[in-house]
Amino acid sequence: MGLLKKTLIVSSMRIILSGLIFITDMLISRYVGVALKGEFFFLMNNILFISVLLTGGLYLGNIYYYKEYAFPELAANSLLYLLSLGFLLILGYPLLSHLPVLSTGGFWLKVFFLACLFGEVSTTLYQNFFVATDQLKEYALVRILRRSLFMLLMLLAWITWKASIDLILDLYMVNFLVIYLISCFYLGPRLPWGAGPFRCHLSSLGKCLRYGLKSQALVSLDMGNQRLTAIFLGFWASSTENGLYSVALNFGQALWVLFGVLAIVVQSGVNNSLEQQVDHLKRLSRHALFLMGLGAIGVAVLSRPVIRLGYGTEFLGAVPQLYIILVGIVAYGIYSLLSSFMIVNGRAGTAMLASAFGVLVNILLCYLLIPQYGGLGAAQALCWGYLTSTFLLLTLMYVIFGVSIKSLLILKKNDISTIVYKIASINSSKNIGA
Repeated sequence: MGLLKKTLIVSSMRIILSGLIFITDMLISRYVGVALKGEFFFLMNNILFISVLLTGGLYLGNIYYYKEYAFPELAANSLLYLLSLGFLLILGYPLLSHLPVLSTGGFWLKVFFLACLFGEVSTTLYQNFFVATDQLKEYALVRILRRSLFMLLMLLAWITWKASIDLILDLYMVNFLVIYLISCFYLGPRLPWGAGPFRCHLSSLGKCLRYGLKSQALVSLDMGNQRLTAIFLGFWASSTENGLYSVALNFGQALWVLFGVLAIVVQSGVNNSLEQQVDHLKRLSRHALFLMGLGAIGVAVLSRPVIRLGYGTEFLGAVPQLYIILVGIVAYGIYSLLSSFMIVNGRAGTAMLASAFGVLVNILLCYLLIPQYGGLGAAQALCWGYLTSTFLLLTLMYVIFGVSIKSLLILKKNDISTIVYKIASINSSKNIGA
């Protein structure tokens, strides 16, 4: 599969997923109200963050060592890892009583939480085998089907049942099982099961885990700002504050996903010379900042009427939080581009350092601001965390590669004419097609 086709598949998948997540968030908010939405938001951020840590980066190691070890061996290793993880999750059941929401929930709520953790880890390991075998269409299909089914289940729940956090997690688990069965029976046979014996090897499992843990560190740090802020908010603020913050973050994420695909463009230039990569990065960064700024202004203007119509008036308190988050999201868009450039040029540790400083600033501000200001404090902590990481990477770009901050952020005259020309070209092609 060609690089352009891969880029288009991944970009399209992310945009579709962003739309599905946004619509599903509206449905859940309408269905459960602010307080229950806050509880669901807190639990889901714990599930998503902890599950990524629990993978141990094995999915990244499987992809990296796919050409060295046969797929059946990697699959058998992953199954052994999942069985061991399932046993550890059962042992960890008593710890759930220390988490907000779960501490006041019953036995089944805790069981559903553990089941969702296990489901997320197993799904991540399984889905990424399609990436390793260069079946990106199948990978995209599984992810889109999963989000689409959950949206339909929430719509059915809204029409049929009284809202409860137990019910939502139950449906989330049902969603896992259905998609797992569909993907196993329909897409599973496309994987190269006959490439070798289905047998575990602890040596290859250890190598995959060692590589994966190193790679996982950067992934965990990058999403740490967002996930940790939501988790701290759940510990130190009310469910209502969590519910409002979840809506503000959903708008910000939608903006980032639309422009986050530009990082793939940076990665696709890995075979170019350093000078060419730097030149492309400068132009892409300037254009992205300008367009993301316009996008943020548009989201800010439209947010109030959209929240009123889509979520309900009880969620309008999310608007001030959204304004703050948008500033951080625009900065994070630039960070994504610079981080991708660092990674493809052998500077993953540099990107990790900048991300780690941003996380530390975020954690400190969460501790200082959330207890007093709730969701507004969380929005400020997230924003400053993103700004810190971005500023450090901009500085390191100058120190390491001699690229000035001005050349990365300030539009030039020819940039404006280029953007106008491209927009005009898109409009003219649409008119011709019409």
